[in-house]
Amino acid sequence: MERDIAAIAAQLGATQLQNEFMARASARLRGINAVMWSAADNCWHDLLLQAAVMGLQASGLVQPGGLLTSLYHSGEQWDAPNAWPPLVHMIIEAAVESGVTNGTALANQLADNWLHANMVAWQATGHMHEKYNGYVPGGIGRGGEYKPQVGFGWSNGVLMALLERKWKRAARET
Repeated sequence: MERDIAAIAAQLGATQLQNEFMARASARLRGINAVMWSAADNCWHDLLLQAAVMGLQASGLVQPGGLLTSLYHSGEQWDAPNAWPPLVHMIIEAAVESGVTNGTALANQLADNWLHANMVAWQATGHMHEKYNGYVPGGIGRGGEYKPQVGFGWSNGVLMALLERKWKRAARET
């Protein structure tokens, strides 16, 4: 964008503005190369992904019973202590695909926590649930404008996907 502004400034004959934005573009490029270029790997690494994984780990959202949607206890369905299967699954997949060192470890932790929580809830109630309590493995999610449902399709689908993932992971480790 800085180069675009410099090009527009050149077209307008605004030499000082052109020089200013070319200098900004050069400084940004030097910064990107200094922070993100790895001569050892011969490529750039996206530090934002590493920061996102580390930020999630430090956020307090990762809990023994799942991944909280927020840290706020409002009594509404999208807030703590609720953990939603599709969100858990998306974050696990994103952590794996991030390519960062601790992304896979975070994904494995989340998947193992989620599988354990689902098993505990199923053993206690005989049902899969729409949402779970992220703080308590096997705890059922609450809150919102309606009574949470049982036998929920996305819960079943996420459970099956994570069981398959765990099976493949175990096969690779043996």
